[in-house]
Amino acid sequence: MMPMLVLTVVGLAIYGFTLPGRAEAISFLFSPDFQLMSDPGLWLFAVGQAFYSLAVGSGYLITYGSSLGPGVPVGRSSLVIAGIETTMALLAGFMVFPIVFTFGLDPGAGSELAFNTLPTAFDAMGIGFLIAPLFFVMFFAAALSSCVGGFKVITASIQEELSVPYRKAVYITTAVLLVLGTPSALSFTSMQLSVAGRPFLDVMDMFAATQILVTAGLVTGAAISWLIPRGRLVSMIGMKNRSLGYFVITVGRYLPLAVLGVLLITWLA
Repeated sequence: MMPMLVLTVVGLAIYGFTLPGRAEAISFLFSPDFQLMSDPGLWLFAVGQAFYSLAVGSGYLITYGSSLGPGVPVGRSSLVIAGIETTMALLAGFMVFPIVFTFGLDPGAGSELAFNTLPTAFDAMGIGFLIAPLFFVMFFAAALSSCVGGFKVITASIQEELSVPYRKAVYITTAVLLVLGTPSALSFTSMQLSVAGRPFLDVMDMFAATQILVTAGLVTGAAISWLIPRGRLVSMIGMKNRSLGYFVITVGRYLPLAVLGVLLITWLA
């Protein structure tokens, strides 16, 4: 279903460029305010968004990486994944923001855009009644498939730490996630569950993506670079140029710790 979702996103992006708000959307996306580059909070948000999009620090990479064969070049695969993710993010921007500015919606509405902006576009399209259910079914499938990796990590941890059968670990994980996930699911229902005027989902997204994921990703990256012998690590990630591999590992040892230190100072400030 993912190729179908990509084609739908591309089609909606093309539709977005036919709308009157396309010029404002392009200006909004590609007119940076360089004065804000000195704001540490901006960099923290950017790193959190990147880590969230690529599932860095949440166990997904461990889950799917454990299935890789010994001959898979990790470095090249990482570049391909990052490139595809960035391309899809840009396409999503081309899809959403022309609609936002055409219909006078709030471009800073966060995750609400997916649930309020796109239905507005579908209502304005002649065949929107056909595209809308197709899109949201595929959107749900994409979200569900993304949950599989994280679910597996939690299930494996519960199974090992509590010494319970796999099936029981699945039941425990499901129950816990239902309790934790239900408030987020209610953010855009008629209940409009919110915290301090913001949807509960946005609050959790900010807390989890900007703080927990960033910290976990930086600590994990540094730990791997320090705890696994450099020669073995170079062989594991499949870098033929060993000098370059040693350089990458050295950066992996010190850069995450430096970034984490800066972030801690930012949080305390």
